Amino acid sequence: MEKLERVLGDIRFWISIFFLIRLFGITNPPLEVAHNWRQTAVNTVARNFQEVDNNIFYPRFDTGGNTSGISGTEFPLFNYLIYLSNLIFGYSHWYGRLINLIVSSFGAWAFYLLVKKHFNKNAAFFGTIVFLSSLWFAFSRKIMPDTFSISLCLIALLMALNFLKNGRSRMLLLYCLFASMGILSKIPSIVVLTPLVCAILSSSYSASRKYSLVVFSIIPLSFSAWWYFYWFDHITSDYILYRMGPGISKGFIQLIQTPNQTLNNFYFDALKFSGFALFLFGIFIIIKERIFSLIAIVGLYSLAFFIFMMQAGYGFRIHEYYTLPYIPLMALIAGYGLSKIRKPFWGYLLLSVIVLEGILNQQHDFFIKENHRYKLDLESLVSEIVEKDELVVVNGGENPQMMYFAHRRGWSIDAITLGKKRKIQTLRDEGASYLIWDKHLSSQFHIQLPVLFENEDYVFCDLRKEM
Repeated sequence: MEKLERVLGDIRFWISIFFLIRLFGITNPPLEVAHNWRQTAVNTVARNFQEVDNNIFYPRFDTGGNTSGISGTEFPLFNYLIYLSNLIFGYSHWYGRLINLIVSSFGAWAFYLLVKKHFNKNAAFFGTIVFLSSLWFAFSRKIMPDTFSISLCLIALLMALNFLKNGRSRMLLLYCLFASMGILSKIPSIVVLTPLVCAILSSSYSASRKYSLVVFSIIPLSFSAWWYFYWFDHITSDYILYRMGPGISKGFIQLIQTPNQTLNNFYFDALKFSGFALFLFGIFIIIKERIFSLIAIVGLYSLAFFIFMMQAGYGFRIHEYYTLPYIPLMALIAGYGLSKIRKPFWGYLLLSVIVLEGILNQQHDFFIKENHRYKLDLESLVSEIVEKDELVVVNGGENPQMMYFAHRRGWSIDAITLGKKRKIQTLRDEGASYLIWDKHLSSQFHIQLPVLFENEDYVFCDLRKEM
């Protein structure tokens, strides 16, 4: 009995359990209803590293028309790890899921150590379970760099605070490495490092160590500034996938126009209702008990995150995963609140409710709708008609998924635009050879073109010939 209690009280056991649960459906292609386009975009860059050019400084997309496809995006470290996996094991759609899941599990462990060392063990245990049950649960297994990047920054934060405590230069170097990789992989993750400002302003650490940390922090900040504010613009052509947002002033207006939609990212998506209620309870506790260190962290962290929210603008409202950088703070406060509940029974009961609500509301991420599986046959159909170097047009709109599964380069345009007069001729002039029409995206096909192939899912047309 004592041994069982020891196991159940070990957070490594629960991190492992959550890891194993999320292995279900890990080999699924990126065909979830939510954010499938973003996942296929990541895979596209990785595949082009393998098939076109493996220079990490030149990420390429397939939907760039007759251009090189080189475009500004976040630093493609995550994509490159997928590419390296493809080199070793052969190409497959799902490697990014496993890479993200592994790194994100280490991120959860780093989160636990941070809270345990600087607050208390119970807050760390409860907070980590809340963390794992949050929006993190689903997105830590998606082929997206968000939780991957946040995890690297959590590890960096752990290394930095360890350096301030023990002065080991190795910790400082590891901080620079992980912070550089984390911020470069997705710049909003920098908010995870804001507690370092509180640590630097604190009198708990030696001045020399704080000075060293400030100096060495220039390295990851410089790398990130160079990529996002110089190289990004340098490599971006007319085709742009990654957008930095509308700017702070315009973004603020966009957010306040629909406040309920903005807040929904927090009280529903981030921690669900029970977790968010516990977060508010934790805020109440730290104010009541005057835990000034936590109050300062909450204030600074929230300010930094709000700046990111304003920069993202409308994008924050429609993409729930934009809330992910704020989840470590919410989980910390929720965990601290749980640790203050005097009767353990009620604490564990509340934690169970949070876990169940979180998992049950995200379990759809593990499945693919059967009516989407037809997309997996697209490449084999295309290969029978279209040569590898020929450019195609698909009616995919902004979603690059169709082009990804076609495994061709060209244009992804919405059906309405394709139906406009002279559009087809313009595409011909730019080098397009074939039109691939997905009937599930638009059932009505009225464009007068020679049909080469047709089934219940697709129409293939020859753009090189007139009717």
